Amino acid sequence: MSKPKKKKEEDVYYITVGHDMVPIRVRIANKIIEVLREYPLLGEKDLVLRLITEDPKIKEYYKKTQSIAYIRSVIWELVRKKMVLKAKVLGDNKHVYFFLPEQINDLKGKMVMSPKETITSTTVNTSYSTKSNEEEEEEEDEWFEECLKNDEC
Repeated sequence: MSKPKKKKEEDVYYITVGHDMVPIRVRIANKIIEVLREYPLLGEKDLVLRLITEDPKIKEYYKKTQSIAYIRSVIWELVRKKMVLKAKVLGDNKHVYFFLPEQINDLKGKMVMSPKETITSTTVNTSYSTKSNEEEEEEEDEWFEECLKNDEC
């Protein structure tokens, strides 16, 4: 039996486009990059809110679906591809903040530990929340819906 050939990774340049004819997934990904260039270190809730309020097509998509799950999946896909990086505040293991790889030099003075460093001591759980992740996500979804209904965004 022969082994399946591994796909070689190519050096590819990614570009952002602003055309109206692109699919909503591409539009969301491009807008994420634009927003993070302007506002580094945004939390997931703030990032999604900015995406919805700043782009009429994304806002239209949200009004149609009444869900942010697809938007969140695009954010986390970019994180997996390392096109968007994530950071946590020391002592707050709950919230994640996003920034672009090009902004890492600006944040080096604030970094305590990078992902390649390992912790040799035992990790202490500082999360004191009594709510489950599902309850927190439901609260976030409700907050977004109320915010958009009242046009306070």
